[in-house]
Amino acid sequence: MPVGVLAAGTVVVVALVIAAVVLFSGGDDDPGEAVEVPAATVASFERLCVDGGAPADLCRCAVDDALENLSPAEFIAAEEELRRDGDSLTPAMTAVFLDCEDRLGV
Repeated sequence: MPVGVLAAGTVVVVALVIAAVVLFSGGDDDPGEAVEVPAATVASFERLCVDGGAPADLCRCAVDDALENLSPAEFIAAEEELRRDGDSLTPAMTAVFLDCEDRLGV
């Protein structure tokens, strides 16, 4: 009987230690792990922006602001939308463009 209780207690302690490590490590969503937008995606977005008729300074502003303020997934989605349609922006990227237009007086 004491061996069974000791084994059960050991299993509980090990499970609690594993749970604590997973909980405090932040899992896969750890903000310390920087995920970057691929350089090819950034270049593609800027090229599509300029080719679409937007001023180069507006495109550069939007790219810089988007890289600073949007998640990599949001930036990649915006590039995919622009590449697919040629004229459409995601809502997040639209907000970035509007802010840049205001600041640049475009």
